[in-house]
Amino acid sequence: EDGFIDNHEFVAMMCPDEFRPPEMSGFDQEVLGSLLMSCVQRHRKDLDEQKALYAGGVERKNQMPASMRPEVPEETWAAWNAVFDRLDNDGDNVMSPSELRSSMLLSQRVCDQLIASAARVEGHDGIRRRDFLLALLDFHKWRRPGFVMNGS
Repeated sequence: EDGFIDNHEFVAMMCPDEFRPPEMSGFDQEVLGSLLMSCVQRHRKDLDEQKALYAGGVERKNQMPASMRPEVPEETWAAWNAVFDRLDNDGDNVMSPSELRSSMLLSQRVCDQLIASAARVEGHDGIRRRDFLLALLDFHKWRRPGFVMNGS
């Protein structure tokens, strides 16, 4: 913005993506880590269901219905939305691959994997706010009044 390249910008330009230091740390990275873990859990569940089709005896794990989960604390809900707002540079309620990459919170490869895993709408290039929040609610086993979870 000031026309000069600072040390951080220089490192970001010169380092390969997988070796770039993160721009932000703390809560933003923690939230994206939760989003990644949510995607992993969803894929693991899908694989277990497919495996059960061929295994014969199906062992079902009873999960607590989303409606019985504790409510997400208001501060946490606001913080998750603030993280999304920081990552959604154009304010269209979709975190695009370029917006996620430009945050420098994750390597380019991880950004691409996260977008591919978390984007739930076919042909939609990015993560919608709703999908972002649903994944975090599901990972933390919380619910939000008036925010309907899929499959519940």
